[in-house]
Amino acid sequence: MSLRAVSNATGISVSTLSKIENNLIELSYTRMMAISESLGINLTELVSTDHALGPPPSTVTARRSITRAGEGVVSETRNYVYEYLNTDISKKRMIPTIAEVKPRTLAEYGEFARHRGEEFVIILEGEVELHTEHYEPLRLSKGDSVYIDSTMRHAMISVSPAAAKILFVCTHAIAQENAGSVEAQSVEAPLNQSVARERLAAPLERTTAARGRA
Repeated sequence: MSLRAVSNATGISVSTLSKIENNLIELSYTRMMAISESLGINLTELVSTDHALGPPPSTVTARRSITRAGEGVVSETRNYVYEYLNTDISKKRMIPTIAEVKPRTLAEYGEFARHRGEEFVIILEGEVELHTEHYEPLRLSKGDSVYIDSTMRHAMISVSPAAAKILFVCTHAIAQENAGSVEAQSVEAPLNQSVARERLAAPLERTTAARGRA
């Protein structure tokens, strides 16, 4: 695909895509979600080391993936140092990732994240403070966990002297679609409109209403 075609599909400018392609700027999680959703592929395929990705299996198989300590695919952005796990398996319903939380203030974090799906987070090291649009800030220590709706705007900052490290597992509708969910396909059909709504920071109620109409 040309950069213009990807730009039209994702809502990300051609100049930004070119800089991402040439490793001149960071590829944030939100941008990765926009690209994967608009192109109809699983997020893990963007960071997978396996380039021979075939169609999803028609039936559930006894597949297995092992990622040894320190052997994940690393990607660093403004707010996190990600280590994506089990990237040799495509079409996964979950995206397991270890991440170091870099920001220590909301000002450092910047605009709150928001993407489709849900996510589970457990603190591996240090302490973090989770900020969401519908709840008071939540402080989490080593061993604590939280499960959230990812369409709710959220941000996480480190509040411990040492670096905070988390394990988070995301799921999103594209993963369900790749698994053969007819319902997910109908909900995720207007991809470009959804990405545009997210980029314009439209209220959560509009997204909910759109899903209801789908």
